[in-house]
Amino acid sequence: MIHVIAVRGLDQVKAGLTAYQAEVRQALTQEVAREGEEIMTESKRLVPVLTGALRASGHVLPVEDTPTGVRLTLAYGNSAVQYAIYVHERVELRHPVGMARFLAVPAEIAADGMAGRIAAGIRARLAA
Repeated sequence: MIHVIAVRGLDQVKAGLTAYQAEVRQALTQEVAREGEEIMTESKRLVPVLTGALRASGHVLPVEDTPTGVRLTLAYGNSAVQYAIYVHERVELRHPVGMARFLAVPAEIAADGMAGRIAAGIRARLAA
């Protein structure tokens, strides 16, 4: 015995999946950006402060699409603050305000559970 099943509307199904994929990607981008902003906020609480220029130079770049996912860059420094890496990496220095590794520490702490928070945020955005 042979049963033949004809599927109609496959083009509509493909279009719907493509649209859903775009919604998921947008939600992913938004959630990754949110995580980055939270890390930067915590980092600015830890950054050493003498003049405030280093703290003010902290920024989160827009999320970039890559072939395998997304990439987010958090950074300190600009043309007026070229010493950010020095202050960040010199763990032997003692600062009256703040600490070395002021970006790495909150990023490492945030990494624990980040995938779950991003997934939950994506689900919430898609359900809205």
